[in-house]
Amino acid sequence: MDRSGRISKELKQVNDKLSSHYEALESKQFAYEDLAPRIRELRSRQEDLSKAKVLADAEAAAQGVPLLDHEKVKAYVAELRELISVSELPERKSFLRSFIKKIVVDKGQSNDSLYNANGQRWGQDRG
Repeated sequence: MDRSGRISKELKQVNDKLSSHYEALESKQFAYEDLAPRIRELRSRQEDLSKAKVLADAEAAAQGVPLLDHEKVKAYVAELRELISVSELPERKSFLRSFIKKIVVDKGQSNDSLYNANGQRWGQDRG
């Protein structure tokens, strides 16, 4: 199993643990105060693993490993959407800042500019 696969496996385990903790909260088996530290720890690990997965996939692509197929990309997008939806605002911002350098909103123009961490503008024609 490659690095990305190992990270995906661990990320699934963390997601499963988080789900069980959330279910325990919803069913009132445990008080929030009892589970909150563990949930924060798991969410932090989830964020770290998601970042590591993105980096591992980028490194693999840079080394000539075939890129993901369409279905895998859709699965990753769904996973990322889930991660962002369950995260608190500061965690979301921190995660997005890990690969977005800046967002420029120019009120005088109809197009906003989004820059990646390398300072390259997204959406430009790569010609």
